[in-house]
Amino acid sequence: MAKKILSFIFLLSSLALLALPAAAQQPTLNDKQVKQTVEKGKQLLEQQKKVDDTPLFCGVYLSADVFGFVYPFFTSNGFFNNEFAVTINLKNRFQPVVEAGYGRCNTTSELYHIRYATAAPYYRIGMDYNFQYKNKKPSYIIGGARLGYSNSRYEVEAPALVDDVFGTEAPFHLVDMPCRAIWAEAVVGVRVQMWKNLHLCWSIRYKRNISINTSENGNPWFVPGFGAYGDEAVGANYSISYYFH
Repeated sequence: MAKKILSFIFLLSSLALLALPAAAQQPTLNDKQVKQTVEKGKQLLEQQKKVDDTPLFCGVYLSADVFGFVYPFFTSNGFFNNEFAVTINLKNRFQPVVEAGYGRCNTTSELYHIRYATAAPYYRIGMDYNFQYKNKKPSYIIGGARLGYSNSRYEVEAPALVDDVFGTEAPFHLVDMPCRAIWAEAVVGVRVQMWKNLHLCWSIRYKRNISINTSENGNPWFVPGFGAYGDEAVGANYSISYYFH
């Protein structure tokens, strides 16, 4: 029995001695590997810091167009548009906007003595994009698009038409002529912080006629929100806004 016990102990000792070289061959981390591991950890932390932590809802701009009030003093065409806008700032990047305004025209041609008059509200919906959203600054460049709509009625009055043969006169007076218009706009502008939550915004707009109905008597001369009738038009906005956030 004692011999068996001694033989078992000898076997275990032999196995332990054989395992020592194998354990010595196991790889260990040297200084270079430790440094690389630490650097990788730092890089992962930096990547986590760079993740956009901007909240979804950043605030609301309430704006009033100033250009529409000033424009009539610098032109004699007799029409103007005044509007207000509500812009929601999402992630300081995407900015859905709703605009509502009132367009009016009452002018008489000095050459032909034709009077044109109309007045109606108009509406636009669209989206602006902050091209400098990564800077997270209150002043930035924007670009966007709009879809506009107005439903107005206009009046045209002209000198009476004289019959060359009989010399009789036929009055020319069109009243309550319908005009429904849909158009698209491309917008480029700059929003600048003036003082605390007070901002100014300049924008240039290219407008493209999608659908403006006409009548058998001719085309409307002025469309509220769009401007002078045609396939395209160019407009400008100069607005002042207050930022709630």
